[in-house]
Amino acid sequence: MDGPGRRHTWLLLAAVLPGLFMNSFDFFAVNVATSSLRHDLGSGPPALELIVGGYGLTFALGLVTGGRLGDRYGRRRIFLGGVVLFGLASAASGAAPTSGALIAARLLQGVAASIVLPQVLSIIRVAFTDRQRGAALALYGVTIAVGQACGQALGGFILSADILGFSWRPIFFVNVPVAAATFLVGRRYLPESRSPARPSLDLVGVGLLTLASGLLVVPIVEGGALGWPLWCWLALACVLPAGFAFVWWELRVRAVRQPLVDLTLFRSPDFRTGLFVNVTLYATISSFFFVLDLYFQVGRGDTPAAAGLTFVPLAAGNFVASLASSRLAARYGRSTLTAGAALQVVSLLVLLLSASPAVPLVFVLAGVALFGLGQGLLIPPIIGVVLSRVPAADSGAAAGVLVTTQQMSGTFGIAVVSLGFFAAAGSGRPAGYVTGFWIACACDVALALGSLALSRLLAPAESPATALAAGADVARADG
Repeated sequence: MDGPGRRHTWLLLAAVLPGLFMNSFDFFAVNVATSSLRHDLGSGPPALELIVGGYGLTFALGLVTGGRLGDRYGRRRIFLGGVVLFGLASAASGAAPTSGALIAARLLQGVAASIVLPQVLSIIRVAFTDRQRGAALALYGVTIAVGQACGQALGGFILSADILGFSWRPIFFVNVPVAAATFLVGRRYLPESRSPARPSLDLVGVGLLTLASGLLVVPIVEGGALGWPLWCWLALACVLPAGFAFVWWELRVRAVRQPLVDLTLFRSPDFRTGLFVNVTLYATISSFFFVLDLYFQVGRGDTPAAAGLTFVPLAAGNFVASLASSRLAARYGRSTLTAGAALQVVSLLVLLLSASPAVPLVFVLAGVALFGLGQGLLIPPIIGVVLSRVPAADSGAAAGVLVTTQQMSGTFGIAVVSLGFFAAAGSGRPAGYVTGFWIACACDVALALGSLALSRLLAPAESPATALAAGADVARADG
């Protein structure tokens, strides 16, 4: 696909980025609604765990398959179908009369998101020239920031306003008009693209990857709430055998047809190291957001609306840094990533020193703003690094691998960091939550230091911008 013109560029992004916004908004808005769900639906801890974590479960399990569907059947077609499904699942979530119905609708939402998200990155990967792609990825990061801010702040205001007595339900209903508008704009302006090889859908590969992913994600999502029963440990013990079975099958099937995931992607040092940076980065981000909201509402005693507003400086920092990331990456290369990781370390140290209700809120806000700046300097460039040398024919599957890595790393980060957090907060008193937040920040400092160290392993001779240009050459060769 040839790179779009300036006007077409903006229209294309207007078509695909709302799909990313819905995912980001929904993830953060639901986090602030847990107490309302407990009150209105009588949802106990296991049900709340599935309402929040079930979405992430089906989302993670379907990403690689969703990406490959776009490669085979057309990214525009699969994207629009996923948007429609997400809108319907959102309406079902808002109208759910019971916890069970809401869990089912949330699982369907996760499936829809796993179809939509890989297409967003894949379309950006194949539709933009090397000059345009950095700016497109910067706007990708900006959209995440806006979704975070709206999810936390707007979600908190929706709950506090209790619109028409609907309590938490408008948090889901708001996705319906967004999905409808996205479908109409996408149908009008989004060009179709697919892999020239029209890869077949490797159903055995899909099954083995889903099995391996499920054996890892389900125990992590459910284990804490259930007290880590024996089946959780047995499932985790089977992850490696299932993973080896998937790799064996993909190597075998590659001799006769295109596999679900072309394992030669991992020959690229940029791809491998970039994925590892995503592991530590998303483990840090997801666990930080998870405990931060609990700290504000319980440890500091803030209302949902006030707690949501404290995320605005974070989103603002993310917004500004994401906009500047493409220019900084073009000039400073991998040092942009290193600076972002360093900012996250500094921000977490500031929050460590501020983890007390007696500390003025301005210091806490400074810490979360710095965290947002670091996030904005990390996410767009590292996506560019990971996808830079991926052939256009495999862009959907590669995007699925990337987002799957991000999602699973986030789930793992929440599971590990929350162990220390809830151990300290077990009494339910504000002081326990403050101590838990301190422990969580210390864990996240270690993860952020991992991102800092890994960013230095990226090839020093090639900046992300240069890598993106090389990726464009690969795309033109494929075309």
